[in-house]
Amino acid sequence: MLRSTRADASVAAPRMKTPIDWWSRAGREVATVASLDEVDSVRLSPEGDRAAVSVRDPRRGTEDIWVYDLSRNTAIRLTSEPTQESAPVWSPDGRRLVFHSDRNGPPDLYEMPSAGGTVQLFLEQPPGPKQAELFSPDGKIFLFRQVSRKTESDVWMIPLSDSGETGGSPTLLLQTRFAEDQPRFSPDGRWIAHDSDESGGSQIYVTNRDGGGERIRVSTGGGYSPHWRHDGSELFYLAPGHRVMAAAVKTGAEIQRRRAARAFPYRA
Repeated sequence: MLRSTRADASVAAPRMKTPIDWWSRAGREVATVASLDEVDSVRLSPEGDRAAVSVRDPRRGTEDIWVYDLSRNTAIRLTSEPTQESAPVWSPDGRRLVFHSDRNGPPDLYEMPSAGGTVQLFLEQPPGPKQAELFSPDGKIFLFRQVSRKTESDVWMIPLSDSGETGGSPTLLLQTRFAEDQPRFSPDGRWIAHDSDESGGSQIYVTNRDGGGERIRVSTGGGYSPHWRHDGSELFYLAPGHRVMAAAVKTGAEIQRRRAARAFPYRA
């Protein structure tokens, strides 16, 4: 399991280092693969050999997109604009990254080759700040999040063409008067896990890909930041106190889940 931990801020230390570590399921630190300035939004590539991260530039106070090669322990910087570029997500083939940037005003979604190259506009509608979330496993849908004054955080979806370009108009997938956040497709693409604070505190839910039908609550004592195991047999999430939890699940036309248990010992 790849994990990023940020050191506590110090008034006397103008720069902070964020280690990116590999941890075993037994809760042991296996290796440190990088130690960069204020890393955020760590995303593994589909093949698991690279990590896309947002790294804060201490001179400007804004973030840029970097890609770290986990096998070679080398990093390349993809963006260097004086604006905010952050929260990169991988395309299913690992060739592209979509991220949000305010280079032309309120944050819209942009894309670029994961090996570096030209930045292009990916999505600017609906108007307003947007956060990239993820592609569906088959690459036919892209999910993004938008903040609203009335409905807090909503999840939108937009269809993609065979070439990966946006087509049609974005539609709402998850919207209530509460905050829906961090949607994650199951490996088979049929289900979406997300967190919501509709119960008063953040909890983990699973819903159909189309957003219809019954929503299933997975967490009981609080939860956020869900992630599926690569074979879909478990759903991981963080619980209060930075505890890593795992719920055994079985996906298909229906979904079955068991009570979550602590995945491994962890201390922030």
